[in-house]
Amino acid sequence: MKKKIFILIVMVFLLTGCTNNYNVRLMFDGSIKEESNIRAESETLIGDKKITDSNKEEIVEILKSVKDVLGIDVNLEKVKYNEDSIEYNLKDNYSSFEDYKTNSQIVGLIFKDIERNRKGNSVEIKSIKSDYDINDEYKNSVISIDLPYKVIDSNADQVDGRTYIWNLDDDFDGIYLKYNRLLFSTYNPITLLEYTTINTLLTVIAILILVVAAIIFIKKAIFNIKGLINESR
Repeated sequence: MKKKIFILIVMVFLLTGCTNNYNVRLMFDGSIKEESNIRAESETLIGDKKITDSNKEEIVEILKSVKDVLGIDVNLEKVKYNEDSIEYNLKDNYSSFEDYKTNSQIVGLIFKDIERNRKGNSVEIKSIKSDYDINDEYKNSVISIDLPYKVIDSNADQVDGRTYIWNLDDDFDGIYLKYNRLLFSTYNPITLLEYTTINTLLTVIAILILVVAAIIFIKKAIFNIKGLINESR
């Protein structure tokens, strides 16, 4: 019951008088990073048009509940208090696409369904728009997907390097993104961590190949030596 009540609060956050920049980042290892930067009117949150020292505590308690009930981390130290609104950030990490689809508390509010399909080297991500009438509520809000792979096709409204952006307006009818999982994007060079991870994997593969080649060479050399010994007899 507590969770159901709180989900209603989250819907108030995300679907009423807020600006939400929602970003999903696909990583090389298959994991997903989710981030939502939200600007919420104080009147929406606590019923007061202005933020004062006395009502800040009420806002803090609401934001704490986001983490306590849903497990979504709100960095309270980075909450920005304006005269009549606040700006805050929600983050979460998922081990895989299925983990993201199943456990993300935000994705279910934006999409009725989201799926990823593989066919050969091509991967398609499709979503169905939520049944909630979000177009009027998500004013000036966007969804963006950042990925390191070469995109073949999409219905994105904007493209910024390797980031594909959809505006939550009257024309929004879900996202479509198709990419080649074996080709890297030529935009926005991969991060140092990603580069190090790839290099580490390539190094391990190279070492394994060398070890196998050395073993084959040694076995062949031993076989040849035994052949020479037998011939000398």
